Amino acid sequence: MEYEKNQTILQKCGIGFSEKIQSFTLPEIFHRVTYEAAESALKDAKATMANYKVVKGTVQVPDSYDLQIKNCGTGAGEGGK
Repeated sequence: MEYEKNQTILQKCGIGFSEKIQSFTLPEIFHRVTYEAAESALKDAKATMANYKVVKGTVQVPDSYDLQIKNCGTGAGEGGK
């Protein structure tokens, strides 16, 4: 579910970025700030999506999550001992 949420954010940021870049033809400060905000949001959304791995249409859990799960299983019931 988190993947789909972030995928939607990426799509919206892409559309917003495209719309903003069209309005950026005028060198006004407002347009520059709007452009930079849209560009930043798009970069953030792309970076978030880069954390996901999709194999044959299925989102795979990152290896780091597997390691975290394994680490939680060792000593979790022992109070961290």
